[in-house]
Amino acid sequence: MKKTNLKQFFQSYFYTVQKEQQGIYLLLFLLGFIGLANACIPLLVHQDPIQVQYITQTSVPMPENPIVSNRVKTSNHQQSAKIDINQADSVALEKLYKIGPKLAGKIIAYRTKLGGFHSLNQLTEIYGFQEDVLYDLQDQIYVNAKRIQQINLNTCALERLQQHPYFKFTLSKQIVRYREQHGPFQQLSDLKAIKTITDSIYQLIEPYIQLSK
Repeated sequence: MKKTNLKQFFQSYFYTVQKEQQGIYLLLFLLGFIGLANACIPLLVHQDPIQVQYITQTSVPMPENPIVSNRVKTSNHQQSAKIDINQADSVALEKLYKIGPKLAGKIIAYRTKLGGFHSLNQLTEIYGFQEDVLYDLQDQIYVNAKRIQQINLNTCALERLQQHPYFKFTLSKQIVRYREQHGPFQQLSDLKAIKTITDSIYQLIEPYIQLSK
């Protein structure tokens, strides 16, 4: 009796046709199913917590730059392979940049006449040896000035002195004559008493002269 009255109450209060009632029932069913599914899914599916790995910053060795490495190795090799111009033979000289057999022979010949080089700049005094060549070779050559053969002004003969490229005949004759007139040189600066020997000439010849002890 109660069920009948309740049904009549809903039918009278919520007036719907049969199709609308079926739609309402279906909607209620779906809502109930969705609610039940939301409640059951977390229990059925177990998800492991996401593990976050923190990467600590460490010093990682950088790969060696082959270009820089080659430059450094080449530079070190050139430094260790420097040759002494006062000792190098023609074979060693010809291995240098822009130094062929002809120029190597000129270097050795001029070195012999001088008695050795005291400065790399003297190479430019050789005919055919350009300044740009010296610039290119500055990291490959050096001069050991201790190998210079000096001339004793108090004992050398005129013939020996005038063979030197910096003295030649005129200056050699004046030095020998001064020595004969004033006796042995007491110090190298005595050369400046000769009028033709200027400061520039004195600086030019000074590395190649000495006096008896």
